[in-house]
Amino acid sequence: MANAFVLPGGKVFVFSGIFPICRGNDGLAAVLGHEIAHNIAQHAAEKMSQMVLLQPIVWVLMYLDATGMTLGLGRVLGSMILELGVMRPSSREQESEADHIGLMLMAEACYDPRGAIGFWERMEKAQTGAPPEWLSTHPSVSGFMSA
Repeated sequence: MANAFVLPGGKVFVFSGIFPICRGNDGLAAVLGHEIAHNIAQHAAEKMSQMVLLQPIVWVLMYLDATGMTLGLGRVLGSMILELGVMRPSSREQESEADHIGLMLMAEACYDPRGAIGFWERMEKAQTGAPPEWLSTHPSVSGFMSA
């Protein structure tokens, strides 16, 4: 599997399937910089804060469902709107921020940030059948390269 992730405590996990896409130290530095950047920017805490603010909306929708006012669709439709309208765009914003911070980290560690461009291009090619950007938690590679 070509993937990597970081836990809120700072542990970074890199699946070996991403190594052929990295094609060397600069590509791997792009991956590690990106994942470490999520912790530096405290993205996990941001997500939890968003959920605290949005949870009352879900409770109201659940109440409306229980009373029969929404014919049982309130929570489903509300959750879908919150996911597509708030959470996914926010996630794409966090991913773009992690890309930017990750480039600075890899440059500071004496890796060539230009290596990230090739990595993200190869990563996009490796993800056949990926959903459109508005359904994805990650921005498109073309957005990365124009930033």
